Formats: sequence, C-alpha cells, structure tokens
Amino acid sequence: MKKLFATIGLAGATALIAMPAFAQEAAEAVPAAEAVSGGTAYILNTLLFLIGGFLVMWMAAGFAMLEAGNKRLMLTGPSPAVGKSFISANLAAICAQSGQRVLLIDADLRKGHIHRSFKGESAQGLSDYLVGDCSLDTVLRGTEQSGLDYIARGTAPPNPSELLMTQRFAQFLDDVESQYDLVIIDTPPALAVTDAAVVGKLVGTTLMITRFRENPVNEIERSLEQLENAGVVVKGSILNAIERTASSYYGYGYGYGYGYYHYAYKSDSD
Repeated sequence: MKKLFATIGLAGATALIAMPAFAQEAAEAVPAAEAVSGGTAYILNTLLFLIGGFLVMWMAAGFAMLEAGNKRLMLTGPSPAVGKSFISANLAAICAQSGQRVLLIDADLRKGHIHRSFKGESAQGLSDYLVGDCSLDTVLRGTEQSGLDYIARGTAPPNPSELLMTQRFAQFLDDVESQYDLVIIDTPPALAVTDAAVVGKLVGTTLMITRFRENPVNEIERSLEQLENAGVVVKGSILNAIERTASSYYGYGYGYGYGYYHYAYKSDSD
C-alpha cells in the first residue's frame, strides 16, 4: 500500500487505505433513504467488503489523530468528483456505530451535497449560521443513525471563503467540538478554491482523498504543496475507486506529463 502511494507522489503522507471502484459503485446505488432507515448501518450494511474498508479507515484515522491538538478531522481532495463526500458520510457513520458522538459538517459552501445523503435540504445550514440567520440548534440535524448529526452547507453565499475566515466560524468549531467526540469536516477541492487551506488551519488532522486514474501525480503534489504552504500538514491519504490493472503496479500508468488543472467551482442552487 505505501509503495503504491509513494509511486503516485504522496510523499510524506501515510497511506490509510485504497477503496475499490466496484464497492463504491455498488454502495452509491443504494438509496440514501433506505440506507439510514430502521437503525441500519447507512449504505454500508449491504456491502461487507466496503464495511471492512471503512473499519480499517476508521482505525487508521484514529491513529492519525493521536497527536492532534483537537478532535477535528478535515477531508479534502485535489479536484472535484473524487468521492470525498461519499467517504466523509460513511466514515462518520462508522465512527458513530462505534459509540462515538459524531458531527459531520459540510463546509463546501458552494457545491456541498452532504444533505442529499440524508434526504435533507441545503438551506438552513452552515452559511446561514455564519451570517447570523440561524441559531446553532437550528442548523444541527439528527439522523436515524444513533450518535450521528450533520450540518448542511446552507444557502450558497457570495463570499464562501471570507465566511470561513471569520472568528464566528472559529468559535463555531470550538462550540461544536465541546459537544461531540469527533467532528468531521468535508471541504472543497484544494486546487479549486482556498477554503480547504483556511479550514485546515483550525483542525488537528487533515486527510487527502484522491481518485484512481483521475488525479495525475503533479496535481496531487501541487495540492499537498498548496496546503503545506498555508501551514496545513496532510496526515494521511485515501486512494479511492482503485481498479486492479497491470498498470496499477507502476502507479497510474499515465498522466506524468500533465500540467496543473484549473477547476471552475461555482455555487450550486441545491
């Protein structure tokens, strides 16, 4: 595992786990309403293989957080569509099933969709709290998974990065951390906008999610460098949607000559 991650350029970041493509595709086919109903184990109950993967990830994340200064875990990625929110939601569910009180925060104020996993709405979420339109009690939402709450992204604001830089956001993290055993924060892609670098300064542990055959080596290296320049140290990495091919023994098998991508990252209405 470490050899694979070293090959694709994640020097300095510990490889936590590689998530196979077939398992994620099967899990994403399960309707969220069915996944969280009746006290079931969210999407994971239908896929024993995926459960095992997330259990390993949960244990590895726990080790990564041993020397952290707080109970906050941030997940980001180099680019959109790497499966970051999927992993965030399922990791939060597994942690809650272990007996922890877990809060999942959607800090992607532009395009976050954590609320869809729980068949909720984006409105009355984090952005609305940060501008003073909602109370903390209003934005906190329970789920049918005991011990798991979440906060949606809220109404798409014109100034997402600025909201995350405010003292109100820093105080918000202090307030919710005092109520939970673990706070998981899903953030936008590191190369698309600066939000992950802003949030990363306020958390104790940061994990990087990459997607097999989607993120070229220099793109991953650039995202790590960008975070480190902002003072954010990536403690671990998760390679998502991996496929067993001959080229996987030699890294991605392509992409070494690619330049850095520019990702347009405009706000969604829902």
